[in-house]
Amino acid sequence: MLPWLLAALFGAALAFGLYALRERAGIGRTLPLIALRAVALTLLIALVLDAPAGRAREPAPLVALDVSGSWLRGGGTDRWDRARGRARELGADSLLIVGDSVRQRALPDSPDDNASRVGPLVERALAAGRPLDRLCLPLAAWMHFVRRRAAAGEPLVDPLSARLEELARTGTDGRATTDVAAFLALEAVFARDLAASAPFRAALVKAYGRLGAAGAPLT
Repeated sequence: MLPWLLAALFGAALAFGLYALRERAGIGRTLPLIALRAVALTLLIALVLDAPAGRAREPAPLVALDVSGSWLRGGGTDRWDRARGRARELGADSLLIVGDSVRQRALPDSPDDNASRVGPLVERALAAGRPLDRLCLPLAAWMHFVRRRAAAGEPLVDPLSARLEELARTGTDGRATTDVAAFLALEAVFARDLAASAPFRAALVKAYGRLGAAGAPLT
């Protein structure tokens, strides 16, 4: 809105000034011409200022489905089948699958990747200007899960279990900003550039605080 307002003000001022210098005595007769020149100048200045042509719309969120084998740990495929069906409903233009890597292909019949690497998906969403709120929820849930398991003295099944348990015991205090900062310092999990991203950090802190306030059952 501001670029268009500036363009209109400068366009009107320039048009009036140009005709006022030439037609000092009969300025009233040239008002229609001044108006036309003002419109033309406004459009030209708007192009220079890169003024938006319409109302800005927030990009739709990316839709991604974890295809790691963790879906099958509880036995059965009911949860996986429901998630796959929901992903198909939502992922009209941007359905991705996440596991050992992030890629765009047909959904598999069963989840069989060995890992759930979400970092590249977040980087893709950041680059495309997509919202991060929902994307950060599973990451925040994982952080809560690690912290609660460590607090309960229950072992983690993870290649980084020793480091995660130590971090949860000594580097977190239950506050969103402190806990998220501690987890983002794990370069084995979060790339340095991603961890330094202010939008990502803010969205993750918000998601972590939201889950903590809601008392979501994460264990």
